[in-house]
Amino acid sequence: KRSAGGTASARLGLARLLLDAGQPSDAAREGATAERMATAAMLTDQAIEALLVQGLAQLRERSAESITTLLRARAVVRAHPTATAKMKIEAALGEAYAAFGRSSDALIAYDRAATASQRVTATYESALDRARNREQKVALFDGALRLLMEMPESSSRSAQLFAWSARKKDALFIGVGTVGAPARTHATLSDVRRALDGGTAVLDYITVDSGIFALVVTARASRVVKLSLSVLVTSDLVQRLRRPLVAVDAGQLDLARAPFDLGLAQRLYAGLFAPLENMLG
Repeated sequence: KRSAGGTASARLGLARLLLDAGQPSDAAREGATAERMATAAMLTDQAIEALLVQGLAQLRERSAESITTLLRARAVVRAHPTATAKMKIEAALGEAYAAFGRSSDALIAYDRAATASQRVTATYESALDRARNREQKVALFDGALRLLMEMPESSSRSAQLFAWSARKKDALFIGVGTVGAPARTHATLSDVRRALDGGTAVLDYITVDSGIFALVVTARASRVVKLSLSVLVTSDLVQRLRRPLVAVDAGQLDLARAPFDLGLAQRLYAGLFAPLENMLG
């Protein structure tokens, strides 16, 4: 069994390398071989990982068989559940369903992946460990948000965007509470709208990949707007604007004398607020 396990691990490692090297056909073949070997040797974790690599490789080739492969992986995970495996498989299934136009199934898979991700994060004892999981968490939340952004404008879409945006912010910025469970935002879009008066609006800025979207919520309606500023440009402008405001001289923070760049502030206003002015009145 030890020899078979070593061979399966080697084939799985080769499959991963081939996938990373942009050779999905070869990666799928090696992944299938690794899965057969791992299953024969009763190495469940390796079998799940091999199915994952095989499914992702098939997805890179735009093959609908990727869904079948990942569903097989889901069945194994359900028989031998771990939060980490569930997170990986459900996130991959969400991506596969989205690629083949099965939006409802994709959102269900992304929801399961997000829930599993929260359970994984809750097991981490340090902020550093949680930060290491950040990239994977961002990918699954962005998968759901990207899919919703491609849908036609509707009240249901806005409500789902609000919910997924809140979940992403909770997962990335609030972290794990003292009782070991991630904090969650329970307010819905309807709750927010009911709390607003006629002259008030809530802006929820949502980043997906390199783009920034604004969900504008008023008492009467909600609307999503794609903004012209990219995440990279906005981040640069913000850092340049705040740098003098957080600079320390001889151990002292002197805000009274810190320069404020009106040009940078105007560029941020023009990119983030000006396009929304007609919806805020």
